[in-house]
Amino acid sequence: MSIILIVSVSIRALAAIWSVAVMVRLRDRRILFLTAMLVLMATRQALTLAAKISSDANLSLDFAANPDEIPGLVVTLMAFLLVLNLEGMIKGRRQVVATAQRSPGIPILPPLGIGLASILGIVTVSLVAYLISQNAIRRIVADDNLALGQTVCNVALQEEGSEGSLARSAALARIRHTWSQTSLPYAGSHLSVIGPAGTVELDTGHPDWQGKDVGNMPTSPGSDETLLELLHTQGSWSGRTFDPSGSPQLAGYHYEPAIKSLVSVRTPLKMVDDGFRTAVAPWIAGIALIGGLLLPLSLGLLFHSSRQAHTEAISSLTALQESEEKFRVLTERNPAIVLITRNNEIVYGNSMLSTITGYTASELIGLQISVLLHPEHRKLLADIQEQEPAKPHDEEMMIITKAGEHRWLEMSSQWIDFEGEPAMLVTCLDLTRRKQAEQQLRQKESQLAHVSRLSAMGEMVAGIAHEINQPLSAIANFAIASKNELKQTNCELEQPVDSWLDKINEQALACGEIILRLRNFAIKGDGIRQSTDLNQVIRDSLALLNNEIRHGSITIHLQLPDSETVVHGNPTEFQQVVVNLLRNACEAVKQEDSPEIKIHVQQHADSVQLTIEDNGPGIEEARQQHIFDAFFTTKSHGMGMGLAISKSLIEAYDGTLRHEAGGRGGAIFHVELPIGKPKSPMP
Repeated sequence: MSIILIVSVSIRALAAIWSVAVMVRLRDRRILFLTAMLVLMATRQALTLAAKISSDANLSLDFAANPDEIPGLVVTLMAFLLVLNLEGMIKGRRQVVATAQRSPGIPILPPLGIGLASILGIVTVSLVAYLISQNAIRRIVADDNLALGQTVCNVALQEEGSEGSLARSAALARIRHTWSQTSLPYAGSHLSVIGPAGTVELDTGHPDWQGKDVGNMPTSPGSDETLLELLHTQGSWSGRTFDPSGSPQLAGYHYEPAIKSLVSVRTPLKMVDDGFRTAVAPWIAGIALIGGLLLPLSLGLLFHSSRQAHTEAISSLTALQESEEKFRVLTERNPAIVLITRNNEIVYGNSMLSTITGYTASELIGLQISVLLHPEHRKLLADIQEQEPAKPHDEEMMIITKAGEHRWLEMSSQWIDFEGEPAMLVTCLDLTRRKQAEQQLRQKESQLAHVSRLSAMGEMVAGIAHEINQPLSAIANFAIASKNELKQTNCELEQPVDSWLDKINEQALACGEIILRLRNFAIKGDGIRQSTDLNQVIRDSLALLNNEIRHGSITIHLQLPDSETVVHGNPTEFQQVVVNLLRNACEAVKQEDSPEIKIHVQQHADSVQLTIEDNGPGIEEARQQHIFDAFFTTKSHGMGMGLAISKSLIEAYDGTLRHEAGGRGGAIFHVELPIGKPKSPMP
């Protein structure tokens, strides 16, 4: 009967008694299973102990005599610790219910985990200590065997007059005799002599090994060095090795020059380990058992002493968590922006603030509020902070997001106490869409008024064109009549009146065509499409703008192909586009010291490209994407319709009108038209 059995029965009996007392006192069914398990384990161990006593078994203090009892003892300790923690949890919960406070109780898993980890830690440390000590003993035994072999050889071969004069058989006999007279420190040790050829010439423990070739055996497991190599290097070695039968041994090899052989003393590893286990294992097992008992019990006592403090703390913590949860629900799920600033720094911001501004939550904390505000509204914030703290303020301000976008916010601010210091609570609503809708509404109202005026003007143009067309026809007819009269009278004149009359007729007819085009445009009439020479359209347009070009001292660089560049369309519409582009260019260069306009026509395989370039100031990059929008203009008195109409006319012929910035800072417009008939129907 071992001492471990008595200790196991005692601990299980105490654990069972304690568990029954707890169950009776608390009357909680959750402890019933654990209590029943402890009672059954204690009863079984008590019956085992009674059987041992009745058999008159002797009491043994060897802890390793009944190692099968250790797992059951560990289970008992864990169940006992679980009962202690359940008792504390149930008591704490009942105290909370009695005081009408909400408390989740004391968690059982952390102390249970700590107890289990502690037991495993103690067992692990004990096992590691055991293994380290075992390896140390093995090393000592191997070194002792090496020293013992050297001592036996010295005694046997270094007698007076024997060195170098003994035959090999006599030397081996003396070694055997000296070994037989030696007191062995470790039972089972034997001496071997390995000859120069690697064969066993002497073995005191296994005579049948004599003559066996062991030269290729490694000196140790996993080593590449063989016994024959150790023999040739005339070295020594000690450690764990194998005997010729493959059994683990602790050996010490040394080269003996008198017989030119390896001499080794071997001790079976099993005998060393058994002796070590018998001597040391009870102490290590005792340390592990005592530690495994005391540490869980100490944790249980510590748990009981801190139970009341935990119950009180959990009540306060629960109230704080409920308050924080309400605040989180009100702020994080709020569609409005909520932030708190202190000393002009953001100390709190909800998720909506990150969504609107583009900054992450970590970037917002500590950020100066002035960084978000538009520069025009930073002074307004300073004025609010200087006013009466108790008075709330409502203002509309513009912020700048991380991406550089401008957004309008309606801000309501109120001074509060935050973490013991004065701070400003700010709630904001995003007004950006409303502001954009208001701006778009104002623009549409302005455009609607403009369209109304243009509609009225169109009706007026239709009437005026009809009225002016008749005087122009009369002018053309009178010019022709005057020319005919001059021819009939054969009057000799000093000036070319004939050519002047021809010019009057041509200009009157051209003016009539333009007025007719205005009338057709005003009444949305269909245009006539025909083959048109683009070169001639450009020359006619320059003739119409000759007055503006001459008064502006504008240099025209004209590059036209030698052959006709024929496109299909209404020549008056083409002329309207060219005139619009040339007039814009004239307006752009009129303030330049050396105004220049380049006109270049290039004919490709299936298209004709017209390029008009000026050396004016150009168009700002921010406005370039809007220059073809209706009612958009950069002129102080412009209507914003010229480029829009020109683009629509060119696209009606399957062409393109585009703009690019000039290399000298001016503007370049490219008109590209197909050579054949356009696929688009007539507008």
